[in-house]
Amino acid sequence: MLTLRDEPSDALVAVAPSAGRVFRVHVCTDDLRGAIVADLIRRIADLVHDWQVITTATAVPAGAAALNIYPAEPAQAIGSAHVRIGCTGGDGCHLLTGAFSTGSDVAPHDPLSLRLAVLGNRYRASLDLDEASIEAADAALQRWRAAVASWARSPGAPMAKEPVRAIVAALEDDLDSPLALQVLRDLEIDESVAPGAKFETF
Repeated sequence: MLTLRDEPSDALVAVAPSAGRVFRVHVCTDDLRGAIVADLIRRIADLVHDWQVITTATAVPAGAAALNIYPAEPAQAIGSAHVRIGCTGGDGCHLLTGAFSTGSDVAPHDPLSLRLAVLGNRYRASLDLDEASIEAADAALQRWRAAVASWARSPGAPMAKEPVRAIVAALEDDLDSPLALQVLRDLEIDESVAPGAKFETF
């Protein structure tokens, strides 16, 4: 069950389509963090629950496509939504992302390093990413890419069930992406899990 913290009530609420499979997310912010959070919700709704997700946004931030964010449909307002991010008014669960900025000294990196750095923090906390944070995320991203390429040459194996369960549980608990990433870091060095299973899980 996907639960998110509704900002007006400060309560965890379960979100799901009331009928059928259509699940609507509306984004009112124009920064990358709001778009990343919306994309994370879309992936959980789609991959875990098999809901048909429709994401709309008042503005699409520059660079969203490079961060592997599924395109949102432009819409200044919609009649009904299950989740609203950075919006005032309307139905559904209202999420508020913390203040987000990157330091002026941050050099260009793989755009997905920025996404990984953002997901390494709870979405409600203020976040000011400096060069060291981006470099650490970039190093982890490159290490994982090399590891996945190596695991791909190993005999096939089913996904590691317990890590997958833990990742899903973390993400469904108000999008605890830092905990989900920690599960992946632990899996990376767990010698009891076959490389083929790591490949399928990552």
